[in-house]
Amino acid sequence: MKPYELVLTNRSVDNDYVKLLMGRAQEHFLKGEFEAAIDNFDEVLVLNSNKMEADFYMGVSNMEIDQHKEASKSFIRVIKQDDNLYIQKAEWFLAGCLLAMDETDQARRKLASIASSSNHYYMDDAAKILKRMKR
Repeated sequence: MKPYELVLTNRSVDNDYVKLLMGRAQEHFLKGEFEAAIDNFDEVLVLNSNKMEADFYMGVSNMEIDQHKEASKSFIRVIKQDDNLYIQKAEWFLAGCLLAMDETDQARRKLASIASSSNHYYMDDAAKILKRMKR
């Protein structure tokens, strides 16, 4: 898995407090203060449960501190929401969580799904990992 860069967007109209919390979360994330970032992302989600950006980066933050089960919950919510910019990234990171949790069969299925999607950004990477898993 490649390290992930923080790229925040502002697709919706959020109140000033949500914007402040997202800014704080971003600062913590960039400093590697993942527990603090998680706290801020969680607060954002309490105020706006549809803020998939916060859920996605909360998942990445949880991955960074080896909380793969919690991370996978965030990625699953992002995928299920089905109308956001983070779906393909969430699918990719969910596969990484499944591998880290030794859920090899589920990871293989997720990677196969990604590899078979011709428009998926991580299609080639997923195919490479699947190939290595077969060895």
